[in-house]
Amino acid sequence: MHPHRLEIDAGNSAVKWRLRAAGATLAAGRVAHADFAQCMAALAQEQNLGDCAWAVSVAGAAIEQKIRDALREVGVPQVKFAQVARQRAGVRCAYEDLSCLGPDRWLAVLAAATEHAGPLLVVDCGTALTLDLVSADKQHCGGFILPGWALLAAALQRGTAIPTAHIPADFAPLAIAPGCSTNDAVGMGRLLGLTAAIEQAAQQHRQREQAEVRIIMTGGDAERLRSLLRGDTVFRPDLVLDGLAIALG
Repeated sequence: MHPHRLEIDAGNSAVKWRLRAAGATLAAGRVAHADFAQCMAALAQEQNLGDCAWAVSVAGAAIEQKIRDALREVGVPQVKFAQVARQRAGVRCAYEDLSCLGPDRWLAVLAAATEHAGPLLVVDCGTALTLDLVSADKQHCGGFILPGWALLAAALQRGTAIPTAHIPADFAPLAIAPGCSTNDAVGMGRLLGLTAAIEQAAQQHRQREQAEVRIIMTGGDAERLRSLLRGDTVFRPDLVLDGLAIALG
């Protein structure tokens, strides 16, 4: 029998999880931090969760302990948290201080570089938008971090007099064009800023590598941005979770 393995990605806003066995996903979901224990208790009523979970977290020590406690309550005694390594699976990390690189970014880079050849731009469209560059010879070249879709809205809500009703939570035009209402101008502006950052990072990397750059995208807002980008893009919703097997396997 193939052992069941629970895989967990604890982000800034929520916990994403999936249960795997024999290379297949048996169950998957995304829950708020506060609902994780209840979610795992319900899952344990239906599935064998195995005896060792794999996890990655950027949510801090308190959330990590809550994950351990919740899993111990449902019979999973061990949780292994992935850490950034100087080198793994042929991929070399650019950061001098490995503790300063988010492990979720590292796992996304590992998964992307293992699956795809050539220069890559790995984009995680979560609470923050993170952009990581990988050379054709699998050297991580560093990256960029900026506020994501929702954080840009929160900044406008806190820092301006624009009514919240004119700051759209959901906005998905077919193309970016100047807005002719406050609602459209705010939505288009956020999309313009995020897509311009991605395309500028790709262009700089293309010039350095003297080759076409493939953009690998993940995260909750990836599909919102992907359709507005030029160039070769690939959407991989489970990229960070896929990196767990490379980091911990």
